[in-house]
Amino acid sequence: MSAENRFDSDQPLHPKARQILLAAFDAGWADPRRRSRDAALARTLVSGAKESLAAGLGVRTDELCLVGEGSLSSTLALEGALLSRSGTLVTSRIERAEILAIAASRPDSVTIPVDFQGRLNLDALAKELHDGVGVLSLQAANGEVGTVQPLEDAAELATQYGIPVHIDLGVGAGRVQLPAQWSYASADSRTWCGPTGIGVYAIKTGARWRYPWVTSQERREVGTYSIPLALAAAAALESWQEDEKAEAERLFKFVAQIRQAANSVLDVDVVGDPLERVPNIVTFSAMYCDGESLVEEFGREGFSVGSGSACTSDQLQPSHVLAAMGALTHGNVRVSLPHFVLGEEINRFCNIIPVAIANVRRQVQR
Repeated sequence: MSAENRFDSDQPLHPKARQILLAAFDAGWADPRRRSRDAALARTLVSGAKESLAAGLGVRTDELCLVGEGSLSSTLALEGALLSRSGTLVTSRIERAEILAIAASRPDSVTIPVDFQGRLNLDALAKELHDGVGVLSLQAANGEVGTVQPLEDAAELATQYGIPVHIDLGVGAGRVQLPAQWSYASADSRTWCGPTGIGVYAIKTGARWRYPWVTSQERREVGTYSIPLALAAAAALESWQEDEKAEAERLFKFVAQIRQAANSVLDVDVVGDPLERVPNIVTFSAMYCDGESLVEEFGREGFSVGSGSACTSDQLQPSHVLAAMGALTHGNVRVSLPHFVLGEEINRFCNIIPVAIANVRRQVQR
């Protein structure tokens, strides 16, 4: 299957990151905590990678930490924040699995509803914020429907009570700016076509945070991440953001075209905000269909798409995001367009949408 036909959330390593990776393994193998010439070189490489990543994510270099697993970045940032403070956790009902698992482990946590477009209900949030709240944790944009969250308004509400805010950058990394009042942030390098195995979390200067696991010394960063992968992640983010500046408008129009094509089919709901969204994500749900069959149908035509929940490891699970929005949770297709996708492929995909849905509906009716 050609790369331009991958319309799911998994994208290959950015070419610029691939170029730097092999050289990085030759130069960045030493432990930067030791005292040697090779260790000094490793420290220099790590410093450069952090500086580049921090600039790309909108944080200070000394605020940024690396971890050797992308999904751990949110866990470390949020658990460390909660451990340093007393009070409850407030988050939304459409967060990724790691955040919701932390909320579920705390009986006093509160999850805020969203509207039918997947946007946080600010009125409901305002009613739940008070002096007893320890941390507010929100995603920058939803990875399943693309809706960008009202971060500035939410952070302003939290600031009135002195509540620190954790932002899970997720699909918004490199696209959505952090609000002025943030305390913790987290991201996974796979978001910007970086390598698997590197997560990034940031602790704003002055924010309280405690390392949440047993350790021999007080520190903010796990010391066992791969330096070559960190260098590749930095190279990928820098190049990906350069591409994004040129591609965002084009991708936004392509998604609008897909939304229109899906909306033209009877009993199909296109979900997520049509305007306040990241440029490359769209999800639609078809009645009288199941998501797995639709994925297979599009696959036969050469298009890899997603279905089920994008926020859990099991892609066949019903979407908790769509359920929270009050949308159909079955028969859904999630499209995530990569940079440089061809307009001809978008046209072909749009033409296939009604055919694929009709084929699956016929199978169901047998």
